[in-house]
Amino acid sequence: MNSYKDLAARMARQEVEIEKARKAEVAVLIGEIVRRKAAYGIAERRWRSRERWKPACELKHLHEPW
Repeated sequence: MNSYKDLAARMARQEVEIEKARKAEVAVLIGEIVRRKAAYGIAERRWRSRERWKPACELKHLHEPW
């Protein structure tokens, strides 16, 4: 009977370790996605600021009271 308890405890610990590994892997993947999205957003803003956003910025200044 004692060996069954040991086996059950060992299996429970393994499940906890597997779940921790899964969560760590998901966290790494989410971090990678966030990093790539941030890099893409920065590149997109740089590209847009070259030509497309300048007219919008000029129009915005026309609506300011000062």
